Amino acid sequence: MNYHEIWSSAREELRRSPRISRDEFDLRIKNIHIRESEDGVMTLVAPSGFDTFWLIDNYSADIEKALFNAAGTQVPFRIVEPIEEEELPLSGNASQGNSGTSALFSAPSVPAARPAPVREAVRPPSIDSRYTFENFVASPENELAFSAAMNVAMQPKETAFNPIFFFGPTGVGKTHLMHAIANKIFDDRQAKGLPPYKIVYVTSEAFTNDFLNTVLREKNALEFHRRYREADVLLVDDIQFFGGKGQMQEAFFHAFNDLITRRSQIILTSDRPANDIPGLEDRLVSRFQSGLSADIQPPSFETRLAILRQKADDRHFDYRRYTGVLEFVAENISHSVRDLEGAVNTLTAFVNVRKPASLSIETVEHLLQSQIVKNHTKRIDVEAIQRRVAEYYKIPESKMQASDRTAQVAFARQVAMYLCSELTDMKLVAIGKAFKRDHGTVIHAKKAIKNNMDINAETKRDVEYLKKQLSGYRM
Repeated sequence: MNYHEIWSSAREELRRSPRISRDEFDLRIKNIHIRESEDGVMTLVAPSGFDTFWLIDNYSADIEKALFNAAGTQVPFRIVEPIEEEELPLSGNASQGNSGTSALFSAPSVPAARPAPVREAVRPPSIDSRYTFENFVASPENELAFSAAMNVAMQPKETAFNPIFFFGPTGVGKTHLMHAIANKIFDDRQAKGLPPYKIVYVTSEAFTNDFLNTVLREKNALEFHRRYREADVLLVDDIQFFGGKGQMQEAFFHAFNDLITRRSQIILTSDRPANDIPGLEDRLVSRFQSGLSADIQPPSFETRLAILRQKADDRHFDYRRYTGVLEFVAENISHSVRDLEGAVNTLTAFVNVRKPASLSIETVEHLLQSQIVKNHTKRIDVEAIQRRVAEYYKIPESKMQASDRTAQVAFARQVAMYLCSELTDMKLVAIGKAFKRDHGTVIHAKKAIKNNMDINAETKRDVEYLKKQLSGYRM
């Protein structure tokens, strides 16, 4: 069958579809005509510019299914405006159509042709092949996240968990799991001789920069569409940085919806739960929470020791020769897996260069002095509280001691004073001095925040979240 025959059969199926009324069919679908192109993509020319976006928004899936049934295989297609028909090249990229921000927010992606099976596909350069499930240390602190990651990696686009949302403090393995998912999906498809899925890994910062460059500067919204909306698997790291960025959230909202409709898999990470991200729109919070959210806690001593042993084995560091060294590191290094890895790297380099017959605890402490936590009790000082609260409420840290009385700054300052009174042994006078206020202001701040928490669920959630984070803070 040629394209004209395929479309004739597909159009007849659409005419009989109970989802499409007779009026809608006669007005928008009946008068579609096709143009074959040398790039192997069927071009459907809509009756009007309005119909183009209406068809894409409402019936892309129906058209895709009808074409598949008519041809017996997937038929890549695009829907274009009538004016584009004369301008569309016979080969190469599809027409850009309406460029700019408005096009980004209204035009969904065009179903892409699946590449033919190849013997040797190229791993996406953004995916780090070093991070796999085999070298990830599963533990009670990450059990749910690890299981979810394995499930989606083994059954991409088939799992009921979409999106997957990993959250937890920095350095606990969220990014490792994302790359492990991507690597397993790629390797499994390769091993089975199947066409590779389009896997897109991006940080929120890279997504933002891509939006600014491609959409706002180059006015190439459709290219931005294709980059993300045609992904089979989209992984976005540090999604919390979308908070307060309206354009980014708008762009991601539409990309998210389109990917979910196409049953593409979405995996997200954040340093906090979705409903704790300041400035994140409710519609995104709702979507992020609609799949599976998995908390990853800092590793326990046993888990830290297991991580150190695995990292040591990976680097051929014979820790068994140096009794007690890894136990000392596990006891003293902070809960960040990255810090643990850095410690092993330092010890490995020292042993490879100096080749010592023994390795004393004093030597290890000296080598790792910038990473060792000397005080085993959790100690929080006022500077740490001011810094974390300012970061959370997105104000300069200097405002904590400034005379600025704007509502946002004053509220954040009161929260910081309240947390100082709850988490430190400081006297009220000392707290006031740290904020360049008197002790009466601290008393007022404590009472104001406590009352606010009693009547405002959001305030209570924010303060408890900060308290939980700071309670695990090691100086």
